[in-house]
Amino acid sequence: MRANVKYISIVVMTTLVGVIAYQASWLTQLYRQQKDLIERQYRNMLIWSDNQEISERIHALMPEEGVDVKLSLNLFTEETDCNPEQDGQDVIEDPYATTATSLMQMLHASVDSLMPPDVHKVDSVFARLTEKEQLHFDYQITYLNQGKEAGTAASAGYRPDSSDTVIDYWLDDAKQREFRLALAVSPAGVMRHMAGILAASLLLLAVIGLGMWYLIHLLRKMRTLDQLKTDFTNNMTHELKTPISVAYSAIDSLLNFDMSDDPQLARKYLQIGQEQLSVLAGLTEQILTMSRHPAKYADLEMQQVPLLPLLQTLIEQHKLKAKKDVQFHLDVEPDNLCVTADRHQLFRILGNLIDNAIKYSRPAVSIDITARKNRISVSDNGNGISPDDLPHLFEKFYRSKHQKGVKGFGLGLYFVRTMMERMGGSVAVDTTPGKGSVFTLTFKGECSPPPQNNTTT
Repeated sequence: MRANVKYISIVVMTTLVGVIAYQASWLTQLYRQQKDLIERQYRNMLIWSDNQEISERIHALMPEEGVDVKLSLNLFTEETDCNPEQDGQDVIEDPYATTATSLMQMLHASVDSLMPPDVHKVDSVFARLTEKEQLHFDYQITYLNQGKEAGTAASAGYRPDSSDTVIDYWLDDAKQREFRLALAVSPAGVMRHMAGILAASLLLLAVIGLGMWYLIHLLRKMRTLDQLKTDFTNNMTHELKTPISVAYSAIDSLLNFDMSDDPQLARKYLQIGQEQLSVLAGLTEQILTMSRHPAKYADLEMQQVPLLPLLQTLIEQHKLKAKKDVQFHLDVEPDNLCVTADRHQLFRILGNLIDNAIKYSRPAVSIDITARKNRISVSDNGNGISPDDLPHLFEKFYRSKHQKGVKGFGLGLYFVRTMMERMGGSVAVDTTPGKGSVFTLTFKGECSPPPQNNTTT
């Protein structure tokens, strides 16, 4: 299982890296295409602006025929879509557009000699077009005549930079006169135009990454559960083997040896067998109880449970079976204090806490049991609990790696938490490594204790 999880994790991580690399490559290519598209849009807008400006100059030169001239020469208008791609065709490379460019160059040859181009009028039209197309990159338009600057206009925020894109629009075949557009196409600006695609890509990557992380998390959790079940099986085999072996030896001695002359010895062996079978029954019951789904537990018999007699009984039982020097300090106030709980399950819950306090402690054990309204605390002077174990303390089958040589299945505290939750209460722990732990049970609901009997017995 461990090897499979490792290989699956490697495959998942490799796949994720491949998806990220492919997505990054695709976005890079898309960025370049978007930047090229923006530059072509700006070039077309420059052409349209020049068309409008030369139309106005022709109007100025031929006012009586202005309308007819405008209609015949206005090959590009502000109402025309500035997107350079229409039905899959590039407007600039279209043969009609090439013819229009040639006509415009012939017009410039005739008109420019009479009235030079006005770069500020070109800029005015150009600014309106950029606003209409919602393209907000800084730019500068320069009119060059035989390589010499004859006029310039720029957007308010333009600052010249060596990284600016330069677009040359020639006004004649000899390439003596031109409008030169310097365009500051910033990566941030291009990405703003790709915002929808970027957001979708990031969301897709996040979903894929989250899904793969969750898959790896589940695989690791399955591996942990598999290891816990293996440890549980080993512990269970060891725990069950001891009472079975002892009971078998006692019964074997009774069958193979004549003990009629020594009834006390025979009784001793019978008691040993009975004790071990009782331990075996308790272990089996605990395993069966925890193997059921919580929803399939028998219905709880919630009732008002007096705490003092129940705790006194538990203390006496653990004093008898403890193999250590155990000192109990019981503090119940008032004496007739009660809680609302299932009596049988409460007995087992407190028994688990006391049993743990004895097992995970020094040779001399001191256990304090304090009961107040809706609350019972069991504290000890034991080894405490490691911070590494605290997050997993109440998990099913969990066994601390810091406590060596202590038998158990890892079911006791899981049972405590599960049953307290079923009764509407909770369990909390406060611990100091090397000094001890305090487990606190909190119960839900009010319990009205019976009146105290003042008669002394």
